[in-house]
Amino acid sequence: MRSKILVVDDDWAMQEFFKSILELEGFEVLIAGNAGEFRDLVTTEKFDAIILDIMLEDENGPEIYEELVREGLLVSHTPVIFISGLAKDRPPVFPQKERRFALIGKPFDTQRLVRELRKII
Repeated sequence: MRSKILVVDDDWAMQEFFKSILELEGFEVLIAGNAGEFRDLVTTEKFDAIILDIMLEDENGPEIYEELVREGLLVSHTPVIFISGLAKDRPPVFPQKERRFALIGKPFDTQRLVRELRKII
């Protein structure tokens, strides 16, 4: 069974980029373009991992993630790769014992993204 990945990014070009790269690597990919779509998808689907843009147009990525966990709509141990144009490929500043996070800055090496994704799943 293929791992199911949710990509949450408000940039259409990035959505298409992630979808094409990850599907070529054998993942099943669903896309959310904003916080509302993110919320809708996690209430109806179970994901093996999430790729989440930190700065969404309508909301802060980590904040909506934490809100969904608090509401019980998303399990806290779902691995997340946070993506940001402001990051400099450093460890996340918000790790917690039971959670698996990675932070990757844009632009990024696609093979590194795939390696990180496989590592945290």
